[in-house]
Amino acid sequence: MLEIILWVNNTIILLSALFGLEIFESYPGDRWGYNGLFMASSNSTYFYIIAILYFVIYNSKTYYKDILFWFTLLASLLIGTKSIYLAIILIGLVLTIRLVKKLKLKVIIASFFLLFSAALGYIFFSTDLFSEIIKQEGWLTAILSYRDQLFIKDTIPYIQEHWETIHYFIGGLSNPYVRPQLELIDLWLYFGFLGMILYLFVFAKSYFNFSLAFYSKCLLAILFIVPFITGNFFYNASVPIYLVVLKLAIIKSQEKLSNGVEYS
Repeated sequence: MLEIILWVNNTIILLSALFGLEIFESYPGDRWGYNGLFMASSNSTYFYIIAILYFVIYNSKTYYKDILFWFTLLASLLIGTKSIYLAIILIGLVLTIRLVKKLKLKVIIASFFLLFSAALGYIFFSTDLFSEIIKQEGWLTAILSYRDQLFIKDTIPYIQEHWETIHYFIGGLSNPYVRPQLELIDLWLYFGFLGMILYLFVFAKSYFNFSLAFYSKCLLAILFIVPFITGNFFYNASVPIYLVVLKLAIIKSQEKLSNGVEYS
C-alpha cells in the first residue's frame, strides 16, 4: 500500500513541478514546493522522511537498486521544505559514513557534508523570498520560518496573561494558534515540564520495544531531530500511521537478520 501511495503521489509532485500546478503547491504565495495529495507541508515532510527511512532500513543493502527509492527521493526534493532537505542531508551523511571503514576518512566525509550543506543552505537562503526575510528579521527568523516571532509576539503574551505557576509544570493551552510550532515548546505548552517528560517517556517505552544496530539508530534519530525546528509531529494525526509502517519495516528487517540475512 505504501508503495502504491508513493508511485501516485510522486507522479503528481513531478507533474506539478513540471507544469506549475498550483492546486498541489506546498505553500500559498511565492514560496516554491509541491505536496501532491497531502494537505499540509508538515504531513508530506514527515511522510517522505519516513518513506526514505523505510527504504534504507528495510532494504539496507539493496535500496539503491530500487527505482521507487530514487523516484521518492526526487519527489522529496520537490516538496520544498527546509526540514526535508535537512533530513536528506543527514540521512546521506549516515549512509555514506556507514560504508567507510577508516575513522580518518569518516571525518573527512563528515567535514565535506558540512561544507556541502552550508553551501546548499547559502544558495537556498539567497532566494528573493528568504533574502528579504533575512534583511528585515534576521537569520533565525528565516531558518525557523517566523516561528521565533510567533513565540515572542503570541506565545509569551498568552503565557503572561493566562498561566499561573502550576501551568509551567502541567501545561494548559486553550488556543492552539498561539503555539510557535517548535516541538519541545509546543509539548511544554500542552503538558508542562512534568507532562512533557512523562509523555516522551511513555512514547519511547511503547514505540522503541525493538533492538537496532548503531547506524539504524542514527537514521531513526534524524526523524526525531527534525521536529524540533518544524513542529507538528507528536500531535499530528497522520504521523502515528507513518510510524507504525516504519516500525513494521524495522521488525521485518530484524526477521531477515534472524534468518541469516545481514542487516546493519
